[in-house]
Amino acid sequence: MKKTISAAIIVLILLGVTAAQQKVIHFKKLQEFLPEKIAGFERGRPQGSTSTAMGISTSEASVEFYNEESEQSISISIADISGTPYAGAAMMYQGMDFETEDEDGYEKTVTLDGGYKAIEKAQTGEYKSCELDLILDGRFSISVSGNGFDDASILRQAVKGIDLKKLESATAE
Repeated sequence: MKKTISAAIIVLILLGVTAAQQKVIHFKKLQEFLPEKIAGFERGRPQGSTSTAMGISTSEASVEFYNEESEQSISISIADISGTPYAGAAMMYQGMDFETEDEDGYEKTVTLDGGYKAIEKAQTGEYKSCELDLILDGRFSISVSGNGFDDASILRQAVKGIDLKKLESATAE
């Protein structure tokens, strides 16, 4: 009996099911952190959702920016992952530095303004695209992707439209 109870507790711990999970920030509040402008692009309508299932909560806000003339787009999402088991594991790349490159593109760690570590990827072949992903304070996952271009500096500019310091201190109400 003792082994069964101990095994059940270990399984619950491994699954990340604890009473101390943080309440996620509602998507409408996350939408306030999405950038209003990106030079050369028109902003679409923000989207979002907040949900809880089986004790696991998630919340995400996103917005698309378009340049119809050049057929380019930028997608930005901010997700509160604090209610997700193993959310902290996503921070493991925070201490890593790497760079890989081949004829089709590259992937590397970069440091953004304010000292935030991110992973930057670009596909430079026939179908151009780029991505920038960062985990903020072990709680927020920010993902920015561009289609139709491979210049990731545009994505770094887009991230400047997010008040990362203010987002770090945001709390659920």
